[in-house]
Order: sequence, then structure tokens, then C-alpha cells
Amino acid sequence: MKKKDNLKFSILMPVYNGAKVISSTLRSILSQSFDNFELIIVDNFSNDNTREIANEYGAIFYSIGPERCTQVNFGVSKAKGKSIVVCTLPLTLIVAYKFLLFLDTTLEYIKCGMN
Repeated sequence: MKKKDNLKFSILMPVYNGAKVISSTLRSILSQSFDNFELIIVDNFSNDNTREIANEYGAIFYSIGPERCTQVNFGVSKAKGKSIVVCTLPLTLIVAYKFLLFLDTTLEYIKCGMN
């Protein structure tokens, strides 16, 4: 994950008490061949060590709740990438690069919730 002025995409991960699986998910994301992205984790006030693990991987971390839609909408408002990919735990990216290339010019943002 490199800091770039012109990010191709943002990976947004809403999470709550994800300490048991977040390490493997973040390793999977960071082991891909793409690096022109930011990783945003929006946590619903977990009471485990999710924040500490996310910080070890260099993710941008926010604590917002109470619902997943609130987390996603907040993360979208903070995202700087041209496209946004929302990942939920647990996730292993295997062939995500081709999928993300497809998103490159087709998606500007994702929003969930009412109105």
C-alpha cells in the first residue's frame, strides 16, 4: 500500500470485533500485486484488539457506529480513490486484481442505507 496522489481505488472494510480474522484478510489484501490504493477500516467500537491489528498493517482506522450502513457511508465520505470496494470479514482476495481493473472506470462510489 503506497501513498499516491492519484489513488486508483479505496478498499473500505466495515468491522466489529474482527480480531480473529482481520490479520488474514489484511495480509491477503496487501499481498496482491496492486499498490495504488488506500485501506480504510471503519470499526463499530470493537471491544477486542481490532484497532491494534489494523494499525500494525498501516490501515486508516475510524471508530463509527452503530450500524454497518453508517460505517460504509462514513468510509465512503473519507475515501479518496476513484473507485471504492467494500470488503467484509472474512475475505481472501485471490483474483481481485481483474475485478478491480473492471471497477477502474465504472464505479465512483457505493452508498447503502435509506435515501
